[in-house]
Amino acid sequence: MEEKILTAEQVAQSLQVHPFTVLKFIKQGKLRASKLGRVYRIRESDVIRFLDEQEAEATKPKKEQVEPHVEKENENPPETKEKKKTVTQKKTENQNKQKKESVPPLTISKKEPQPAKPHHENEFDHYILG
Repeated sequence: MEEKILTAEQVAQSLQVHPFTVLKFIKQGKLRASKLGRVYRIRESDVIRFLDEQEAEATKPKKEQVEPHVEKENENPPETKEKKKTVTQKKTENQNKQKKESVPPLTISKKEPQPAKPHHENEFDHYILG
């Protein structure tokens, strides 16, 4: 019995995903395929193997996620919190000073209106053949 050979579109249809998703799996090396000309051809057995791998990956226990450290009220004495506030305040003050120093003051200069250039009516007379 011959094995079925499918296109990326056929595989996408059977997996109920977009064809670009199938191409992404192929390029990532998750799904085996052969490129013939411009189109990929995928063996049915490779699709089944891919599904089995995805199922096995989904049933694997996930790694334990480390919870971020959250400071509690009792961990640090109140003095430390006050120091942190002052450091933050100093940073903001320094940033404000830098902004003030780096931006030049806005100056508006009034320019005198210049007279319009004179319009010559006979400018194109030399093109007119009489």
